[in-house]
Amino acid sequence: MKKTIVMAVAMLLTLSSACQADEIGKSGGEINWYKGEHPSIKVIGVGTPPTYVTGILQSKKFAREAALNNAYDILAKTINALQVDSGRTMYDLTVTQTTVNDKIAGLIKQAKLIKWKEDPEGAWFSFQVNVLGADGVAKIALEALKTIDSTGAPRLAIHSNKISDNMTLEDVYSGVIVDARNLGFTLNLLPKIYDTGGRLIYDYRDADIDSVILKGLVEYTRSIGTVSGVNRTPSRAGIKPIMVKALKVADNGCNIVISTKDADKIIEQNEKWKLLNACSVVIVL
Repeated sequence: MKKTIVMAVAMLLTLSSACQADEIGKSGGEINWYKGEHPSIKVIGVGTPPTYVTGILQSKKFAREAALNNAYDILAKTINALQVDSGRTMYDLTVTQTTVNDKIAGLIKQAKLIKWKEDPEGAWFSFQVNVLGADGVAKIALEALKTIDSTGAPRLAIHSNKISDNMTLEDVYSGVIVDARNLGFTLNLLPKIYDTGGRLIYDYRDADIDSVILKGLVEYTRSIGTVSGVNRTPSRAGIKPIMVKALKVADNGCNIVISTKDADKIIEQNEKWKLLNACSVVIVL
């Protein structure tokens, strides 16, 4: 009966099917993690005028207001539902840091309008906010964690990436690719990597915080071929990555466990080439 609403629902279904392996927010928004350094949150708000409203202009006005309020509400809920790490969502950060709510509100006000449709029968608006970048959710999260986490200093020393006299180009690795497929991993902003002995190998405190904000602690992808150089597709892991097979996930599925042997190799290479400090880590899911 209402063509506009049908179109909006159809668009929502299209977005969901296109990103069916992503985390779909219960509120109706979606978080697309599989976009390299450009993951985003997208929502669609739908509104119709009250039945007592008559006249084209008034109907469009009420429908617009309803759709915008719906979109902003869904956006707020989807941002709050974003998993920051194994024990915290963005909503949890709002509880511990009162300024987080204000920053999220500011982010929503600056949301990018992607598409919209208005007519007297109803309206819909599609908005997008970035997960990463100077105007993204990650910046808000990391600014809050800087206050909450007392141990904010890097755990691993940052060394020069200059090749020493007894080293050749064969010893140079460009990044790390962790194959975590079929393990039930939970997509999150700041995953940790442990070894089977319980050592914490990779954590956001090991990386340059500005890099984490701008491009993310890790890059998520669905295919090793797209990041290992097979298809010559540029990736943060580079053309000669260390290939690691995850053994299992831990902590609500948000963190990854690898072998001690693989962990030792990553630590050794990080001391030489700053792979972890530069966020040169890709997780395949």
